[in-house]
Amino acid sequence: MAAKERRELKEGLAAPRKSQIVNRKSKIENSMTLHELIAYKLERQAGPAPNDARLRIPLQNIDRWLANGHTAPHRLEQWRQILLRAQQSPVGFAELLALLRDRGETATHLKTFDPFPGVLTTMERRQVLLQCAYAH
Repeated sequence: MAAKERRELKEGLAAPRKSQIVNRKSKIENSMTLHELIAYKLERQAGPAPNDARLRIPLQNIDRWLANGHTAPHRLEQWRQILLRAQQSPVGFAELLALLRDRGETATHLKTFDPFPGVLTTMERRQVLLQCAYAH
């Protein structure tokens, strides 16, 4: 890409190339796949009671990020409420799983603020990313 084209794109004067749109779409689809894997992993780790440790990592992430002055505290509070409902009842947990698997616009936007780093291992993430790379 030429310097002039990059500058125009950055300033909003030029439309993005098709390859740039595809790359952005691939990242979004990749993210969705990771969320689906998180849902699968949470579902598979069923504990003896609804209030188990499955959601400890995302709740700790929220606490830490809020303490560090996260730029979107309202989104993190939304996630906290979703996670607390998921800990309190099977219905709340089912709603969380449905949200993680939802590919709709509202769910996708909320998932851009997800508190799930650390839930998947590096190997689990790598397998999903490699699988996505082969699909394109």
